[in-house]
Amino acid sequence: THGFRLGGAMILNIDSADASGRTFRQRYDLRSPYLFTIGYEVTKEVRSGSWLNLVFVGNASISGLNQNKVLPSINGLIGFEFEDSFQLGVGSQLTLEKDGEDKTVPSARMIMAAGWTPSVGSFETPVHVTVVPDPEGAHRVGLTVGVNW
Repeated sequence: THGFRLGGAMILNIDSADASGRTFRQRYDLRSPYLFTIGYEVTKEVRSGSWLNLVFVGNASISGLNQNKVLPSINGLIGFEFEDSFQLGVGSQLTLEKDGEDKTVPSARMIMAAGWTPSVGSFETPVHVTVVPDPEGAHRVGLTVGVNW
């Protein structure tokens, strides 16, 4: 299945400093810890024929448009689906981040997700929560909703 996603992310501890002494807010010139998120997701299920399935998820998203920012990310997760509706997964998030010298560098972080995907007629409406831990304390928590077909 595949489809679009809409939602947002909150950056917790947005004013915590990294090793260079700059905060997440300063590095990205953010006015708020809230980032609007839009994306597209592809999910592949390996069905067991019982109550437990495997899921592989790929997602590309852009966050920050509400603050005139383009903060892209690519996410890959593996996990489980229970009773054809509830999912749990872990994986990696690849982003472009600013280092202490304001150079844009690729960065990889862990991502964890949980969600519920009820069927509505001929499509599905996934609701997912994500958590991206950060070693400097600027953890990210997100919520998205969407449509799969």
